[in-house]
Amino acid sequence: MRTMKKIPILIFAILLPVQLTSQVLNVNEFIQEKNQWCWAAVTACVLDYYCVPTPQCVIADYTRNVATWHDFGDHDCCGDSAQQCNYWNYNWYYEGSMQDILVHFGDINNSGTMELSMDEIRIEIENNRLFIARWEWNNGNGHFLVGHGLVNNNMYYMDPKYGEGLKIANYDWFRKSSAHIWTHTNIIYSSPERSVAMPADTITGMNIVCKGQDSIIYTTPVIENAADYIWTLPSGASGTSSDTSITVSFSDSASSGKITVKGINDCGEGMESALSIYVRETPDPASVISGKASVCAGEDSVVYTVPAIKHASEYIWTLPEGASGNSNTNTITVFYGDSASTGEISVMGINACERGAGTTMAVTVHSVPLQPTVGIENDLLRSSADSGNQWYDQYGPIEGAVDQEYTPSASGNYYVQVNKSGCISPPSEIVAFSIAGARQNELNEIIQVYPNPFTNELILENKATGEDINFDIVNAKGEIVFRGKLADAVTVETTAFQPGIYIIRLGSGEELEFRKVINK
Repeated sequence: MRTMKKIPILIFAILLPVQLTSQVLNVNEFIQEKNQWCWAAVTACVLDYYCVPTPQCVIADYTRNVATWHDFGDHDCCGDSAQQCNYWNYNWYYEGSMQDILVHFGDINNSGTMELSMDEIRIEIENNRLFIARWEWNNGNGHFLVGHGLVNNNMYYMDPKYGEGLKIANYDWFRKSSAHIWTHTNIIYSSPERSVAMPADTITGMNIVCKGQDSIIYTTPVIENAADYIWTLPSGASGTSSDTSITVSFSDSASSGKITVKGINDCGEGMESALSIYVRETPDPASVISGKASVCAGEDSVVYTVPAIKHASEYIWTLPEGASGNSNTNTITVFYGDSASTGEISVMGINACERGAGTTMAVTVHSVPLQPTVGIENDLLRSSADSGNQWYDQYGPIEGAVDQEYTPSASGNYYVQVNKSGCISPPSEIVAFSIAGARQNELNEIIQVYPNPFTNELILENKATGEDINFDIVNAKGEIVFRGKLADAVTVETTAFQPGIYIIRLGSGEELEFRKVINK
């Protein structure tokens, strides 16, 4: 049976639309149903072009009933397909020949001649007439084809052999090659009053749509020979039309697919055109947010992440009051201001059409403890904070010294910091504590640190001679952010330091001293 595949001329139509309209005729592809039925396939192709669709087996059975030059058997060629029906045929002259078949089924007058020149082919095509060509193989056997176009020196033809179909070849090769030679031609005298619709052109309209979107218009140029237009839509889309445009609505259950259109008339259907449609899906619900659920006011660079949300093109984050950060991806870096409040972080996925279900994460924002003060009472030190204390001496944190009161065992410089819920206070002022008889620390007189407060740099000067002094700069968390050696003078680059209070720990032999400085 015939297939509805049309001649593949769309690429050329873009470049040569006017020329091709007059030089290539629209035919359907017919593949011979038996290995000797090339004659049945090409006559079926010609009859189809003239709007007389006829199955190949019906054509063969007509020949079986009228031919006298070969016994095609006594079985219906459309029935059990007896092998006697599978036989070659003549171009003309005999009853049941291709000439006779075209006259019998379609009243299509035709006669025989030899090969056609390019000028002769152009005359036939310009008058909308096909022709049947016979190739003779080197072994003497023959094969029939339908000629339907000529562009420059390129022949357009339909070869019914399995695996061939609609073809384009150089005229000289079509006329003669190492395997075949063009020997005979059936030329046709009458132009068809009607023929199948030409191939549909490009469909224009939105190719990315949203579920629930409606009143979207798609159009295609007028299809030559089309009496009506057949549109097909993706699943879940609705709309009807028998014209060059259609208005489509996409339901909430619509899915991606193709919109197609083709022309149709009493002779048959033309080749369809298709436009791929992507229907945006609602983003999936957001999953669990990962990140710190307990933070300190003033804390920065806190990262939160949610697993990638399917169908989301962007992400919307909301933050607790006093927190800041911007992101349209699945990760956000949050800065908690000094006035940030306990609240929720939430996120949802969105695309051009929909918002997905969001998810939330509770975040507790703890206040940073106030800077403690240290008082000296007889032989002990007392913090103004009743809990969370950590005492430091010139060597760093004192192990086990976490009570409100601390009794030093040696003279030196001491301070305290308070830790509550992981939030650490600024260090207290440094207190010099002396046990009776201990030598006073002279470092305070020979070392100067300035400016204080500082911004981009910090300068340390040593007025002593011949003595190097080691020093560490420690942040409010007790972390060493710089370590150096002071001979005469040192300038420390501090542009990378975070704002806050820093302790400079100076040492010379057994003696240590603290200096407190502030980065604005």
